[in-house]
Amino acid sequence: MNVGISTVCFARHFAQGELDLFQLLAKCSDFGLNAIEMHQGQTPREKEVLRQVKQQAARLSLDIMAVSPESNFYKARAEEMEGEVQHLLRWLEVADFLGAPILRVNTGPYCRSIHDFAPAHVTREEIFAWAVAAFQTVAAEAGERGITLAVENHFGLCRTSADLLRLVQAVDSEWFKVNIDTGNWYDDLAAHEVPFEDPYAAIAALAGEAVFCHAKVWEVTADLVETTLDYPRIFRLFREHGYRGPVSIEYFGEDVLEATPRLAAMLRQAHAQAEASM
Repeated sequence: MNVGISTVCFARHFAQGELDLFQLLAKCSDFGLNAIEMHQGQTPREKEVLRQVKQQAARLSLDIMAVSPESNFYKARAEEMEGEVQHLLRWLEVADFLGAPILRVNTGPYCRSIHDFAPAHVTREEIFAWAVAAFQTVAAEAGERGITLAVENHFGLCRTSADLLRLVQAVDSEWFKVNIDTGNWYDDLAAHEVPFEDPYAAIAALAGEAVFCHAKVWEVTADLVETTLDYPRIFRLFREHGYRGPVSIEYFGEDVLEATPRLAAMLRQAHAQAEASM
């Protein structure tokens, strides 16, 4: 199993000047990871820096598993979507240059309703139509580059598994698939107590369309068990429904540098347990 981690997990360390991208690449290698996911917030677009990133990742035997820009499709008018399309196309160029096979995408920031951002007069169906058109444009260019877009269950327009499947079916491109975030089934990501959708049923529904996975982790016990999500069960569902792709850790604890090797070990142990039970 190809296990990596998103650079966004280290956003606080970047913001405080405690870590840079090249130091993080070295640490990921030291942690025993196979790969890294390059989030927009920690990834430059300057070609000279990207050349050095690509070179160091190769030297460290780290795959660049995905590039992950952020979007906000919750606009007042259809015309405003052109800026979002151009934004994704620019990040597609970065993914292509780095050799990343996946561009992880979403439709907007964390929100319970699209009207947390979009004006009240704009309907959900209008924004859905804008999203379909935008993703069709970007997916066409992505396909030319051999890159797959992976849309995440990321609240708003993509809140539920049914929302994602409807969007994938409407875009109707072999280059537009799903990124499963295993933990984004809770309105309160900090408390993560009562999911609005059964995570395991949702994962089962999406796994056949998935090409990427965010493995959300909150707490891991001494014997390498995640206390919120049953990862052996998740990996069994992946196997049953045909997903064998990469797994990128998402963890936002204060101790991320210390915790990362333990998080990776937990996922590998859970994967081995799932394989042994099949």
